Amino acid sequence: MKRIISIFTIALVFSACGNVKHQDQQATDDEKTENPSSLYDKEWRLLSIDGEPIKVDSTFAKFPNLTFKEDSLAFSGSGGCNGYGGKFQLEENNGISFPYVAATEMACPNMELEQRFFDALRNTKSYLIKSDTLTLYKDGNVAAGYV
Repeated sequence: MKRIISIFTIALVFSACGNVKHQDQQATDDEKTENPSSLYDKEWRLLSIDGEPIKVDSTFAKFPNLTFKEDSLAFSGSGGCNGYGGKFQLEENNGISFPYVAATEMACPNMELEQRFFDALRNTKSYLIKSDTLTLYKDGNVAAGYV
């Protein structure tokens, strides 16, 4: 009888492990982008990094933003001071990655915020567009939010 219970317990554990979702998949498996083509040819203005609202003041040369081009799979924008860009890759289930983010290297008063912004892009694994809001996710958490 103990042997049957042990076998049943082991089978139950293995079947439960197969049903666990990784956190970074929750943003893409549970919700889908309403209109994937709405990602392109729009200037997305940065609202938050790591779930914290950003504060843009007069020390910013430009409002931090992000633009995607569909035909070249390129992205570009401003981190507030430095321009940046590169190529992005789209994957199944709203997956997206920015393998390389190149930026100009001007010294600015907002370098800490700008570096957090670039790090958020580099660590992004998925995205969601809902109600004209773009959210980038890393490891199941919000990396950056745009409108």
